[in-house]
Amino acid sequence: MTFARDHHCRLVFWGDPRQHDAVERGTPFADLLEDQKLARADLEKIYRQTNAQLLAAVEDYHARRLEAGFNRLQQAEMIRERDTEAQALQQLVEDAISFYKNGQDPLVIALRHSHGDAIAAATRQRLKAEGLLGAQDHSVTRLERVDLTDAQRSDPVCYRPGQIVQFHRLAEGGFKSGKQYEVKRL
Repeated sequence: MTFARDHHCRLVFWGDPRQHDAVERGTPFADLLEDQKLARADLEKIYRQTNAQLLAAVEDYHARRLEAGFNRLQQAEMIRERDTEAQALQQLVEDAISFYKNGQDPLVIALRHSHGDAIAAATRQRLKAEGLLGAQDHSVTRLERVDLTDAQRSDPVCYRPGQIVQFHRLAEGGFKSGKQYEVKRL
């Protein structure tokens, strides 16, 4: 903010203030908006959603008419209730397989990583059984962000052997920017 002020830069903040909390303690952006220190432009019309039934439900939710939005989703049969989580998983896999067989590529979004893992495993198993996926699995190792704070990065307790650390700038000890190092011991 200081740099933008000193160099007469224009800052653009993008997002829905009803969806995201403040980025740090307090509510700096809400305070700046309330004091009219930041100009604000609002998008009032939803352009991304093209399904009319879903658009109406999204507009209800946006206007805080939660029950009306939920009812629209139920009427459009976009919400299905099952007695158990296992039944819901089975139905989800059946729906995904149906899409695959019709030449579509479904996008399934899970609320938790554990749900996503269960959905992926059940869907892969079913795709193999249907002959839509090869029988042999291949593992792919990938790095996952840890997002440590500055204090956590400087504390050895936050690291474990086998962990990969990638530096984004030159660091003490000869660690080069962009290079990856494996933690051997603490």
